[in-house]
Amino acid sequence: AKRQVKSGEELQRSLEVAQRRQLQMLPELPEIPGFSFACTYRPCSTVSGDFYDFIRIDTDRIAWVIGDVSGHGIEAGMVMSMTRKLINIHARTLATPAITLSATNRDIYGDLDTMTFITASFGVISLSTRQLSFVRAGHTPLVLFNPARAQAVQQFSPRGMVLGMDSGGKFDATQEEQTLALTPGDLILAYTDGIVEAENERQEPFGVERLLEEILLHGTSDLASLLSGIETALDRFRGTRPQEDDITMIAIKILSQPKEPDRPG
Repeated sequence: AKRQVKSGEELQRSLEVAQRRQLQMLPELPEIPGFSFACTYRPCSTVSGDFYDFIRIDTDRIAWVIGDVSGHGIEAGMVMSMTRKLINIHARTLATPAITLSATNRDIYGDLDTMTFITASFGVISLSTRQLSFVRAGHTPLVLFNPARAQAVQQFSPRGMVLGMDSGGKFDATQEEQTLALTPGDLILAYTDGIVEAENERQEPFGVERLLEEILLHGTSDLASLLSGIETALDRFRGTRPQEDDITMIAIKILSQPKEPDRPG
């Protein structure tokens, strides 16, 4: 019995160390003129399977990624770290978001069992043109909000299967890369399914419609207030039901047009 207690205590200490290291690895928010960035990261257990990252590719391009590993605990945390690092490496050297996810899928496929997979959204923004190119590997839709547009809230769901379920041929064939021209006032929100699948005491899901309602309600506020408003609405909806999945959101807002280059003379 003493050995079992000691083993349990050692496991708990290991989980706490893993949690601290995982939190230490979270990226800092970028500081780029004309843009605003924010994020929410709420694991449901000690070690999270959710991940996000911001990757400065070069002087003109910044990439973002958000993902969710199936399952929870140490295994999900290990797969999360491996996937995030692979995407970070490939994003700096490969030409497009689709090629980046294809390379990541090939690299990770042989290391996963048949029950483990990863959903992800990955995008690259050109700072000079305000153009966003992104792909989706079975992840939740990307949300675009801007009250100045004809449709204030839009969702984008380009085709794409999850990472780790196919060695490459089918994954590559189903990839669809989408491009959006962003303008001042545009707000991009990417999130994991821990938000829309969260349930209340009656086992009703929070759902996409409630999320979009909160974006309409808080979308013109600063990004921190928007994400806080969504979290508050979600916690109120869940009531006494505990958080059962990791919750992650990243938000990006376009504040201004790029500066015109100086003209000689």
